Amino acid sequence: MPHIYDNIDADLLPALKGELDKAERADFCVGYFNLRGWRQMDDQVERFKGTEQSRVRLLVGMRQSPEEELRAASRLAPDLAEPLRLRRNEGNGESEGRAMRQRKQEILRGLEAMRENLEAFADEIWATVDPKDMTTFAARTAAYAQYANAVTEFGALADKLESQVAGVPDVAPPPPPPDGATPHSLDDDFTHMKPAYYRLRGKTSPTYTYWVDLYVGFCKDLAQLNPAKFATLPADPQYCTSYGNWRFVESDARYEDVRLIMPGVYAHVHFSANSIRNLMRQLLLDFGLKVQDMEIYFA
Repeated sequence: MPHIYDNIDADLLPALKGELDKAERADFCVGYFNLRGWRQMDDQVERFKGTEQSRVRLLVGMRQSPEEELRAASRLAPDLAEPLRLRRNEGNGESEGRAMRQRKQEILRGLEAMRENLEAFADEIWATVDPKDMTTFAARTAAYAQYANAVTEFGALADKLESQVAGVPDVAPPPPPPDGATPHSLDDDFTHMKPAYYRLRGKTSPTYTYWVDLYVGFCKDLAQLNPAKFATLPADPQYCTSYGNWRFVESDARYEDVRLIMPGVYAHVHFSANSIRNLMRQLLLDFGLKVQDMEIYFA
């Protein structure tokens, strides 16, 4: 009876690797090919010799034609070429914010389209590799590997750009409050606000300039309160998103934007102020504390 892998109760990748380790040859039929996903099992694929009795074949369907991909990548070109200042003359902050949101969405869609086109072109390069033609095999596989590495580097850069673009305020931030003496709760909106410090169960933290640093300090305080509990967070599924991104990991190899909290536990820190607020609220409750036990002070 067929087994369904939904990546919720049953993960596909470990099962697929296990089957490939036992297989003599493999045939895949997929609707879409993603180079980043394929690389998750390249060690298993590389052990096949490429002969009739020991090879991997991949049939890809649902591919867009080159003309469709070109249209997808260029459909925003007129808007992207238009300076933002031409769309900011509507006379009020609401209109300005709407124009900035539109511009950010265009840039993010353009980055994603470029990423997909680059990865699709890797498929086309690989299609030119003929394992039976030994006169060109080495040169073409080397060219493919070089291109694939460049695409990976672009993907990492695109991830950073997407985060930075998404973090740009839609409108100019309001002026800061006159002083940092007013306590705020984790139910307040942190948009456009800069942190100063926090109080957790009466203990005052150092002063912070950035939300990321405040969040790291908060996590370290929790780790001191209950180190055994904090050590379990990298394996706690409630801190893993539906996309498989973990909020806490055991090493700094998986994500670039992580900070060491305690030995063996790193916190992923690339979040907006309100996302950090939500995580702090979740962590307080998970550690048996009350949301009211924490006060935030803005700069």
